[in-house]
Amino acid sequence: MNKQQFTLKQIKETFLYKVQNMSLEEIDDDGADEFLAQRYYSEFENHWEELSDNRPEISYDQQKQILNDADEICKSMCKSLHHELEACIYDDYILIATYLIAGEHDKHIAGMCLSYMEEEIPMLSIIPTDKRLQDIFKEFQLSVRISRLRDSAKRKGNL
Repeated sequence: MNKQQFTLKQIKETFLYKVQNMSLEEIDDDGADEFLAQRYYSEFENHWEELSDNRPEISYDQQKQILNDADEICKSMCKSLHHELEACIYDDYILIATYLIAGEHDKHIAGMCLSYMEEEIPMLSIIPTDKRLQDIFKEFQLSVRISRLRDSAKRKGNL
């Protein structure tokens, strides 16, 4: 039984919109170094490695498309972003997209998805949530749709 609810295009477009609205250009090298230290020298890194090691199986074509999508997301980020922060977002996208496309639920991946939904890069710890990953991503998609409608209305001078 295929539990997949989302297309790779939906996952990429939703994630891309949130990443583009994260104010990443405001993070200077000192801020990036502090963030990276908190991410790599905390329980976050252990959780992330475990999730990565246990990621669900997906097809070669899906893996290839996720990597291409991650490249596209990184190319759309501000050019001044610290390369290691870019790598964190890249790797997080691949991990989250893999779980979503496989239709697998993990409370820690769901917590990471919530962080991105709130336009934050996860660090320090991965806060697990009892909400299903697929339900969180549906909310994630809805918040992006609402934001896009607001952006469109602003451009047209309606807000």
